[in-house]
Amino acid sequence: MFRPIDPAKLSPEERYEYEQLLQRAKSFIKVKAIINGVICLLFLATFRPSIKMAMTLIALVDGLLLIPYWLLVRRYPVLSTFMSLGCTAIAISAGDWVGGYQTGASGIMYALLITVANLILIHSWSTYLAAGIISAIYMGTIILEVKGIVPIVFPHTMANLARVVTINVICFYGLAALSNVVTKLYREMLYARTHAEEIAEQRTAELRKSHAELKRTTAHLSALQRLSEALRRARGLEATLQTVVEEMDRLGFRSVIISLLDKESHSLVVRAASGKGELYEQVQQVLKVPLIGLTVSLEETANITVRVARSGEMESTDDVREMIVGIKPAVDPALVQAAMRLIKADSMTVFPLWAEEEVVGVVSIYHPQGKLSAEDIHLMQAIADQAGLAIENARLFAETVSERAKLAAVIASTEDAIIVTDETDHILLLNPAARRAFRLDGEDWGGQPLAEVVENQALHDLFNRLAAEGVAQNAEIPVDGRTFYANLAPIPGVGKVLAMQDITYLKELDQMKSDFVATVSHDLRSPLSIIDGYTDLLQEVGSLNEQQHQFVERIKVATTNMVRLVTDLLDLGKIEAGLEMEMTPCDLEDIIDPVVTNLQGWAERKGIELRVELPENVPPIRGDSIRLRQVLTNLVDNALKYTHEGGTVAVQMSVDNGTVTVRVRDTGIGIGPDDLPHVFDKFYRVEGEETRDIAGTGLGLAIAKSIVEAHGGRIWAESEPGAGSVFSFTLPVLEKG
Repeated sequence: MFRPIDPAKLSPEERYEYEQLLQRAKSFIKVKAIINGVICLLFLATFRPSIKMAMTLIALVDGLLLIPYWLLVRRYPVLSTFMSLGCTAIAISAGDWVGGYQTGASGIMYALLITVANLILIHSWSTYLAAGIISAIYMGTIILEVKGIVPIVFPHTMANLARVVTINVICFYGLAALSNVVTKLYREMLYARTHAEEIAEQRTAELRKSHAELKRTTAHLSALQRLSEALRRARGLEATLQTVVEEMDRLGFRSVIISLLDKESHSLVVRAASGKGELYEQVQQVLKVPLIGLTVSLEETANITVRVARSGEMESTDDVREMIVGIKPAVDPALVQAAMRLIKADSMTVFPLWAEEEVVGVVSIYHPQGKLSAEDIHLMQAIADQAGLAIENARLFAETVSERAKLAAVIASTEDAIIVTDETDHILLLNPAARRAFRLDGEDWGGQPLAEVVENQALHDLFNRLAAEGVAQNAEIPVDGRTFYANLAPIPGVGKVLAMQDITYLKELDQMKSDFVATVSHDLRSPLSIIDGYTDLLQEVGSLNEQQHQFVERIKVATTNMVRLVTDLLDLGKIEAGLEMEMTPCDLEDIIDPVVTNLQGWAERKGIELRVELPENVPPIRGDSIRLRQVLTNLVDNALKYTHEGGTVAVQMSVDNGTVTVRVRDTGIGIGPDDLPHVFDKFYRVEGEETRDIAGTGLGLAIAKSIVEAHGGRIWAESEPGAGSVFSFTLPVLEKG
């Protein structure tokens, strides 16, 4: 406890206690100096001349001892305090000897010294130690008086002296104990107040720091919000770029260049630069090249902007060569340094412009070396992220506007009628060709239901079919004496698009062809019958040699094929003309069973399984049973022709939403994707190694298609080469009543 103290080596708590001790010692010195001065004046004014100077000298010496105490208390606070109190106690004893009042005020003064020791040193042990020192000095004074070594004016008897000494010593230690209690309460109060002050100061510092951080964050958020609002108002890529550099200039980033990635040229191109005033013009004059349009290849990795664009990480440099290497047109490094001196910049920091997960460009900031703080970097990264998204959106918007303009021009100029609706069949777009086709002039039909704008049942049936089946549909739509081939397809997220091509002239040509074929077929029927008859007579009028017999057989086969072709052509003509079509209620089971029974023998001879899969309670349909049997015969016959031994042909049926669907499914050779769209065309036959020896006129599927469409249904084919085919046709269910 008497070791020297080095304030520099104290812990924060020890240093605080040390400083508080010095404050109390300083207060003790001030109070004691004042008391000693007052005592000196009292001694000079009240004591008799014989002892006046001696008493004043004692008080003065005691006061002067405060000077070494203040010098020693900094290094030896405990030791110097006890030494000072001991000297004061000796001075009190000396005053008693001189004045002869030992049993009077001296006891109170000794007790005050004990209290002072506790007030200065605080600790309880210091109070008892001070009491021991004072008691020792007091006892020493008494002994000196009793032995007669120091004479006093008013000596005591031994009995009286013992009582006084005993009472004083007991009072000393009682006062020490009382001082400890009071001092403990004082210390706790002082600690609580000090602790509260420390907490208050700490909280105040934390609040100040939080306030400063909040103020900075608010400023940054306000800047970002202002930038966001400005970018939202900007229209087009150039306006967006200019908004970014202006807002960055407002935030204190006054020398900024934005370069964007050009995917076509695989390079970075300068698209915007800050400062369009006099300083900007001076920089342009110094560089002798325009900033806008400077390019650098993405292969030039020595260039800092290229590295940032490729890595997506921020970089800084004060090397001019890294700033300009690879730039076209080339820039003189000396001129760049002169330009940087002009804008008071030594370094360049480059930030990537991110859009989604792709770097779309970089923003370069020129600044004095080391002037970008961590907060500036954080703010710039937030600005760069927001700017990157805005720039990419502006570029996509510009591309969308351009593509939309091109598409609008194409749609407006095409001769095909185009109608776009939403998912609820409300009109979104009607091009001029569609307005002309349906005679819709002089009114904006956008947003109105298609059914209320266009009165065409065939068109509405097409839309209903798409809604029921969910896949693209096509049909021929008659409109005011003209025929359109309509293709209706769903567009996810938009609705439906209808494209209609005028095929009236094609229908007319087809009709002319059909009429011509029918006329020729009718005219050929009689000659062919005559040829067939004479080939039979040739064998009856005389014997034929083997070669002649072969020639006759060939004529017979050719004539039979020609007769079959003519019959099919005439049959097709009748169907297309609606002749010989008797519509009555029909049971499809009664149509399917005879067809399968007639072809079962052929299927067995070829080793093919022919089966029927029909649901229960098949509803009746309205149609011509003979013609429908002809359709089914053509489909099953084709399936057997093109299915190898061991295969399967199945006739299936399903009922859904008032429609009966009949399917003929086989495991045959299949049809290629190039041939599949044409299988229902007249005279079309799939050419290949496997079909070369299979006889046919190419009219069977065309006849089937005409019959099905005449019944208000439709027919289609699905196939995969090597896996088989499925031919399906639909017929409306007979309505009750």
